[in-house]
Parts: sequence; structure tokens; C-alpha cells
Amino acid sequence: MTLTRPRRRGAALAAALLSTALLLTACSGNDAPEGTIDNSPAAGNDAFPVTVTTTYGETTLYEKPERIVALGMSNLDILTSLGVTPVAFADDGYTVNGGSPDFSNAPWVDGKVSADLWDVGLADGEVNAEAIAAYDPDLLIVGTRDAEDGNMYETLSEIAPVYVSPSASEWQKATTEIGQLTGKSTEAEEQIAAVEKAYEDAQSSLPGLQGRTYNIGALDAGEIWIEGPWTFLSDLGLVPADNQPAEDIQNMSMENVDQLQADVMVLVAYDDATTDTFKSDPRVASLPSSENGTLIYLPANFLGAAHRAGPLNRLWVKDQMVSYLEKTPLNQEGN
Repeated sequence: MTLTRPRRRGAALAAALLSTALLLTACSGNDAPEGTIDNSPAAGNDAFPVTVTTTYGETTLYEKPERIVALGMSNLDILTSLGVTPVAFADDGYTVNGGSPDFSNAPWVDGKVSADLWDVGLADGEVNAEAIAAYDPDLLIVGTRDAEDGNMYETLSEIAPVYVSPSASEWQKATTEIGQLTGKSTEAEEQIAAVEKAYEDAQSSLPGLQGRTYNIGALDAGEIWIEGPWTFLSDLGLVPADNQPAEDIQNMSMENVDQLQADVMVLVAYDDATTDTFKSDPRVASLPSSENGTLIYLPANFLGAAHRAGPLNRLWVKDQMVSYLEKTPLNQEGN
């Protein structure tokens, strides 16, 4: 049974899939024995049962999960950083050739987890509940978008306990809660602290940019998408410009390009033609970021990196941004 995201599915199909979902049986090893609760410590540094509350309700595990299926690169990132290997995972944003797994655009996990585990049929926006159930999981870790896919949360809950992770901007919260559910709370705290310290230490490499304003966005045909949720430059000591949205993505036409008055501007470019069109606008050369030498064009694969977050991802993003920014004239003036 393959369920697609709402934008690709008609109402009749949704109704049919919902009725089919009722045929799924729960295969969880975390169902509480009737009339008893096991409070004995599990292997690791946490005791079970453990309950975590998400926007979809409470997720309770009565013993340490051994067969985890994860949807989403951020969730895979967090598990990998905690030393936990899922039995299967998938992310539709990192597939090629009709669904073949590809880590080339996710170098922060490349080499740390086997692509052979990419085997639950998530490709082109589809969540395959049958493929997931075949792994007999005792915990499903999914992203918010996957859970919002029609009745997907209810469908997956028939298979195993489901944890719905928050947005990428709340990666610390997700890391903490996944650590609790996997008996890795100490490791989660250590990973969060290590990332926060790495960003704090990196600020010493960017003395001329501390307190400087920034815009972050993506170039599209005739448009600039100002990306609100990306916070890594704030973690490096910069501050968002007044027109940098805090949460939502703001669409700005090229007619308003002169409104981008931030000291630093980071733009993800999908292709050279789009970048060349942007550069050809005579107003771009007079932007403060252009004059400061801090107008940074990032490759297209950085867009996926910025929209997904976990300890490994945040460290990779930090390294990338420091490499671009530390040699800029504006930064060198602060040395």
C-alpha cells in the first residue's frame, strides 16, 4: 500500500486507502503487557517506559526499541549521531533515477550509514506503509510532513508507536526527544552541546561579521525566496536583517532586489543560468553585500542541507559557511 502526499492524491483514492489501512496489524514490541508496566532500566542510560509528547499526542515506549524505521534525513542524522542504526529509512529529497538512494547531496551522513538500509519505498513524495510494516518496527520516527499526509499518522500508528519530529529549526528538541526514546539521553545532550560549542568557537573565525545583518534565500526564475527558518548564520554571530522573516518563506520579485540591504547575503542558486540572470541586474552590484564581498552563491545541494537539520548536518553547514565567509574582505577588516 503506497500512500501519496495530499497534493498528488484525489479524495476517492484517499478514502480507499483509509479503508485498506484498517487491515494493517500492529507489529510493535513496545505494547505494554496487559495489566503490567515494566519499570526496570533498559540497556543504555535511560529507564523505560518513556513518554514523549508531540503535536500528534503522546508516544510511549515500554522497552528500548530495537527495530526503528526512520523517514527523513534529519531523523536519520540524529539517530546516526547517537550511535543508533535503524533497520530501514528513506527520504524522498535524496533519490535519483526514479528512487535510487543517493548520499552525494547529504555528505554529512555519507559513509556513516549504509545505503542498503534505504528500503521503505519513500520516493517522489510517497510513503509506503506496507514496506514499513514488513520490517516489523517497534518505533517509527517520521517528519511532520509525512504525518500530515492525509490519514498517514493513524495508518502508521497501526504498525508501531510513532514519533513525529518537529521542524528542522527545532533540531535540538528533536535530538533530545529521540535520545529519550532510544535510551540515549546522555548522548543527545553531548551532541547538542558539541554543536553549540562548535558554532560558538567558529565565531572567532568571523570577527568582522559579528553583529552584522544577513539575508538568506534561494534564487528562482525572476524571484528570490527569502528563507526564514534558516538560523545557522545567527548561530555564527550574525543577526537577521529587518526584512529577514523569522519563520515563513517570503517571496520577493526581482523588482524589489534593492531591498536586500543586509551586510551579508547568502543565496542558493539552482543553476548557472538563474545565477547569471540575477548577477546581470545592475542593482545587484550596488548592494551592500556585493560591495562588502559577502554576497555568497551556494550550490543547489545546499538547499536540501539547510532544510534538514541534525547534529551531523549542523556541523557540516558550519564548516561550509565558515569556509565561504572567513576570507571575505568584510571579515578580514575585523582581524
